[in-house]
Amino acid sequence: MLHRAILLNVAVQPVYNHVFMAMPVQKERIQQKFDEIFSLLWTKRKDWITLFKRKVVARERIFAGHEVGGLDIRLPTRTIQGFQQNLIKKILKDPDREMSQVLAAILIKIQRPTLQQHIDLLGPQQWVKSAAKIKQYSLILSQAFISVSEHLQILENDSELWGHTPIFGHSKATGL
Repeated sequence: MLHRAILLNVAVQPVYNHVFMAMPVQKERIQQKFDEIFSLLWTKRKDWITLFKRKVVARERIFAGHEVGGLDIRLPTRTIQGFQQNLIKKILKDPDREMSQVLAAILIKIQRPTLQQHIDLLGPQQWVKSAAKIKQYSLILSQAFISVSEHLQILENDSELWGHTPIFGHSKATGL
């Protein structure tokens, strides 16, 4: 099983990482693909017959490191979110790149704040609102905005970061 996990990390993961960097992600299809990939860990073929093996590592521990008995396979949803957040970071870092200008034009067209204003002032709910409006122009940018929103929601629960949390669109402020 460890051999198969290493094979997945070395041969399969780089392939799907390149796809995730360039294309929008459909969660239903991704889940189906990863279920097929992970089924390799629990089966073996002998004389053209698929046999199910005993689970040596619980499915929940597939993504854990070797030091705790896991297979150290990277969690695909986290990988995808990382790529989506990196897209926003690259756009912010280089305002002269074409993708930055495309996003700026879309934000003006949908009458939403600039990317810098989103980062400086807006909370998760406002990122989701922008993502919904961006979706009709660019699915990959919309998904990147949703990924940042999910990250901000995680940060809201970390009391050490509360002083840096945006106010408007804060998910905990609903109904105030």
